[in-house]
Order: sequence, then structure tokens, then C-alpha cells
Amino acid sequence: MPLNDDLAQMVPTIQSHWGQDWVTEGLLTNPVTNALFADTGELAEGWYDFTIIYTSDAAGKYPRLEHRNAANTANVHYTALGVAAHNFCLLYINNWRMETDERMRMICIADQTGTTQGSILWTKRLI
Repeated sequence: MPLNDDLAQMVPTIQSHWGQDWVTEGLLTNPVTNALFADTGELAEGWYDFTIIYTSDAAGKYPRLEHRNAANTANVHYTALGVAAHNFCLLYINNWRMETDERMRMICIADQTGTTQGSILWTKRLI
């Protein structure tokens, strides 16, 4: 069997086990407590790489990055992120285990004055 036939048979398998996306609610003005900056939605079980980006034009603003349970009712893990005015925070999380229907999201933990944006880029690993 030629190599390209083997590859043609493998592509559907690879596509069903792999994924990637960039999620954001866009640029928000004066977000309030619990405003959503970004949410991956329900993810398939597996190992993931995440890139987290947060930027704000006001100092002392802290979003919270949350690894949520499958029911989206509680945090499995969470951390606050900080950024100086007119700057950004960039966080890489590599080889992170997610169970079926768990998600990663970023929310506002205090009312903010100004503009801000949060993004989550994710890639599901094949292994």
C-alpha cells in the first residue's frame, strides 16, 4: 500500500483526537465582577497546551484563570493573574490534563474601569 493511502486512513483518526482553538470575548470596556473574558467550552478528555493572554489599560486589575469541573459548577484549580497598566500577561501551561467536559476559562474578579481583553489559545495533544 502506498504511503499516501496509509496517511489517508490515518487522517480521520488524527482529526478526531486533536483540536485547537483561540477563544476570547473580545475587547471589553468597564467589565464587572464575574464578566467572562474567555471560555474554551467543554473539552474532550486528554492532554492540552494552553497559552493565556491578558491585557488591560488600568493598573492593579486581576482576572482569574479557572480550570472548571465537567458540570462547570466548581474550580478544579485556579489562579489570579496580574498586569501593570498598559501592559500584558502571557502564561504558558504545557501538558495539562483535562477530563471529559472540563473547561478552562478566565473571568473578571473585581469591577474594572477601562478596557481589557483575555484570550485562551489551546491545542490538544495527540499523546
